[in-house]
Amino acid sequence: MGAAGCAQATGDRSAITLIGITPQTAQNPIDPLGTLSFRVEMTARRTGMWSAETVSSTSCYAVDFTRYGPVANDRPWSDPRTVRASAILARLTAPTGPYEQLAPLEVVRTADGAIGASMGTERRCVLVRRVDGVTERVYAPRVYLLPGELGCRGTTARSDLRPPH
Repeated sequence: MGAAGCAQATGDRSAITLIGITPQTAQNPIDPLGTLSFRVEMTARRTGMWSAETVSSTSCYAVDFTRYGPVANDRPWSDPRTVRASAILARLTAPTGPYEQLAPLEVVRTADGAIGASMGTERRCVLVRRVDGVTERVYAPRVYLLPGELGCRGTTARSDLRPPH
């Protein structure tokens, strides 16, 4: 897929950049030979009846390839597949002191293309989701973050988080 194959309106712009190639050892003909990671940057101008705005977004994707082409990893009956999140980690400030540690990051993509991300533990958890092109911070009731409940996970960001009572 290339940017030339995408329909664009006047003033819209998109760029696809290859950001990584990861070779893999394939044991069987259907096993992935490697993974291509790429970044998609888009800018579009939305015009309404009384207003106009420019909307920009950047997304990162990873695609596994076999000898036969790209692998469709999302299956309706499977758990959400973890998204390779090196682009997110690269943007975070690296820990500097001997007692600082980067909180665990989990990013998942659902079959419909929505993304849920979590960072931290049940005591301090940051949840973010991206649905239909809209990214928002999610605030979960504390009970959902406790052990034995949903926890601080990427899937939690995509869950129905209404209070339990």
